[in-house]
Amino acid sequence: MALNAAEEETIEALKKWWDENGRQLVLIVVAVLTGYTSWILWQNNQSATAESASDMYEEILALAATEPGVVVTEEERAEIIELSNQLITDHPDRFMRNMAHCLLHSSMCLTTIWTKRKIHCNG
Repeated sequence: MALNAAEEETIEALKKWWDENGRQLVLIVVAVLTGYTSWILWQNNQSATAESASDMYEEILALAATEPGVVVTEEERAEIIELSNQLITDHPDRFMRNMAHCLLHSSMCLTTIWTKRKIHCNG
């Protein structure tokens, strides 16, 4: 199939443009794709880390939440302390860390009475 002169000029102009700009175009596309992939991976990591901290905090609350007037056992208190320390260590930049500090200090009181909404610390 014979190409007319205008088509040949267009093809030559595209080849020349590709020779001049092709490498930069490929590098830009690779950089954009790399940046986008990195952003998605970072967001997924942040989400997984936050979910892990939240799950750990919920586990601590489940141990700490008892009926009014019921004292947390020494075994539960030890587990609360262990989980709180783990939360503080594993997630130092999370809001849950501060909450774990509160629970940790509350659980170290001599007599601790946990309720579902209030923490009373006597001693």
